[in-house]
Formats: sequence, C-alpha cells, structure tokens
Amino acid sequence: MLCNSIIATILWANGMVVQTRRFKITNAIGKLVPVIERIDQWDVDEFVILRIRGDDETAWLRDIDAARQICTRMMAVGGGIKTAQDGARLIEVGADTIVVRRTPGWEVAEFAERFGQQAVMQSIDIGVHRGHMLSCAGQYLVNSLEHDGGRDGYDLDAIRWYAQYGMGRRVVAMGGAFEPRHFADGLDAGADAVAAGNLFHYRERATEWIRAYLLRHHYQIRPHNSHVVTSLGYEHESAHHL
Repeated sequence: MLCNSIIATILWANGMVVQTRRFKITNAIGKLVPVIERIDQWDVDEFVILRIRGDDETAWLRDIDAARQICTRMMAVGGGIKTAQDGARLIEVGADTIVVRRTPGWEVAEFAERFGQQAVMQSIDIGVHRGHMLSCAGQYLVNSLEHDGGRDGYDLDAIRWYAQYGMGRRVVAMGGAFEPRHFADGLDAGADAVAAGNLFHYRERATEWIRAYLLRHHYQIRPHNSHVVTSLGYEHESAHHL
C-alpha cells in the first residue's frame, strides 16, 4: 500500500531559513541545519528545501551538504536551477530530487532523462504562472501566491486540476496549510502529499499532530514510527529506528 506523505517545506534566503506571506519574506527563523535537525526528529516523511534568495552558490551547496549529513528523510531541493549541471551539483551534495521552477519544457525533459523522471519536481506557482503548466517532471509542487502563508488552507481548485490532468504525476500540495483539516482537504482534493512551512516553525512536533489527525480520520498516512512505502514509492523508516 502506498501512503500519502507529510512534507516540511524549508525556505532558504541568504543563509537563513525564512517565512513568507504571498511569496514575500516576513521574518528569519535561523540556520538551515538546526531547523532540519529539529523537524527531522518529528516523524516528518520528507523535506522540500527551496532557495528563494541569495547568489552565494558556495554557501547554498555547503548548507545542503551539511543538511544531508544529519537528515534521515528524502530531500527535494531547488532554487536557481537553470542547467542540468546545476541539478547535478545539488544531487552530488545530497538532494534526492531537484525542484525546477521557471525552466523551459525541453530542459525539464533533459533533467528527467538524466536524473530520472521521479527525481524532478516541477514547482507551480498559481498566481504567478499564467494558466496551468505541464511538463516531463515526475512530480508537481502546487503552490499559490494568494494562499502562501495565509493559514486558510491550500488552493484546492489548483490541486484538483493537477490531480485530474497531471498525467498521473505525483501532486504535492503546498501553501496555506496551518491546521490538520487543511491537510485532509488537500488529500481529498487529490494530492498525493501535503506540505507546509510556517506551521512547523510555530508549533512544536506539528507533524505528529497532523499525522494523528489524519490517521484518526482514516487517511492513508504512514503510522507513527513505522516502516512503509510512501507516495514517493520508497520504503521509509522513522528516524527513531535509524
């Protein structure tokens, strides 16, 4: 049985983890490694780490490498990927998946051919991109300008669209989730995985709170501290067992 996944989204800007509202930085949280280490212990399934500001490539790669050393979960990493070589550098320092954003379709196809389709995630920013975007990526990360940081839940219409027309690709809902019912709404709309960012900086052990709610309402979520196959298709073992 494939289980749906709970994902922590971490936004990196000039060496700091930050929070956003409508894609604008609101405040800084701290350094990447301590944030990853803390949330990794909360029984999250995966991380999505996105660089949203900063031109220091050396500092960015160094932070991802350091995060990989302590992170026991799958890591999707993106931000500033323009060429296959950019993606390769991230994979070399520990990314399991690369996240591409404003990338021409032919380059996404090249990435998928080189790294494997499932190792490429297309970031979709509803309200920024015109219309809906489809590509050769194996996963869609569906975010929304209006919902980002809003605490009112995901853009469910967009999630439904990608779940229906996304050619069977994995759909990851992101942007606006702040209560357990928001994650349930995302899964009901067709998402394979549900992600949040700001919530994990405000509530201690938030992933366990969300997981307990979803399990209580009979969603196909990995039980606490268990060893099962998630929606990404890999066999997951909790950090408590590693």
